[in-house]
Amino acid sequence: MGTIRKNRIQDYWETDSMFGLRVSSENSSRNRFLLLLRALHFSKIPEQNTEPRKDRLYKIRSTVNLFKAGVPEIYYPGQDIRLDEFMVLWRGRLIFIQYIPKKRHKYGIKLNMNTNPHSIVLKFVVYAGILDNFGGNEHVQKVIMNLLEGI
Repeated sequence: MGTIRKNRIQDYWETDSMFGLRVSSENSSRNRFLLLLRALHFSKIPEQNTEPRKDRLYKIRSTVNLFKAGVPEIYYPGQDIRLDEFMVLWRGRLIFIQYIPKKRHKYGIKLNMNTNPHSIVLKFVVYAGILDNFGGNEHVQKVIMNLLEGI
């Protein structure tokens, strides 16, 4: 689950202060999380028109926006933050798949993230190709300014 690795999903809700994560157990019950994980599914939405969509992330946009709105309510970062680039391994068919030869996962979906020193994600941007708001010229500057907005 994210960048903090545990052997089992249930281990994120351990009550022992040495092994458990307070963020997981204080904000969501384990059973509720497992139910959401089991029920989460993104399928094709019937389209009213045949016009091509400009938002390539339209299937998950509402979930991404919900995450972005919810994080500031449950967690406030300290003084130290990090900007990180992360590849989610993906070998399926996507038009915005990235190939970065120096990464461990060479093919995947590129995420730019704002994290704290303990690798808890505060904000992220999914790179969806040149059509998204962050593609084209000055890509890096646009991403950094978006990630630092509101801090």
